[in-house]
Amino acid sequence: MTSAQSYKMKWPKVIASGIISLVIFLMLVVLIEGSVRWLYPEIPAQFSDRNLFDGHKYGQTYGYKALASGEELGALVITDEHGFRTSARSRQRNTSEHILVLGDSVSVGVGVEAEQTYPSLLEDRLGKGVLNASVTGYGIADYGKS
Repeated sequence: MTSAQSYKMKWPKVIASGIISLVIFLMLVVLIEGSVRWLYPEIPAQFSDRNLFDGHKYGQTYGYKALASGEELGALVITDEHGFRTSARSRQRNTSEHILVLGDSVSVGVGVEAEQTYPSLLEDRLGKGVLNASVTGYGIADYGKS
């Protein structure tokens, strides 16, 4: 048997073992996910409330709707009249001086309660109003667009 014939005979075995490995991996992922959901039902599913988003607010990407509230990755999100994320404490603050925060999901505080986002902590520390005009859902492709 030549090396070319031996090489051709190995490919079906390599492909078959690759497929079997992939199926076993996927079965383990499903088994682990199901076990965690069964053993820890108090952990909520991680999703974003569709009533909270405007699909094409910023061109091809989405942003928050004005005066909306909903849940995003387990945290309550409340928006003001401009669609900026805010907190109940921030809405009660009556100040004429404001700081504008621009950023991505880190500044928005995805999955974090509003009082724990850095714009909210900045507002508490400085005693001035902070407008959190950050957007969520931006990806690498969005930063490259002009």
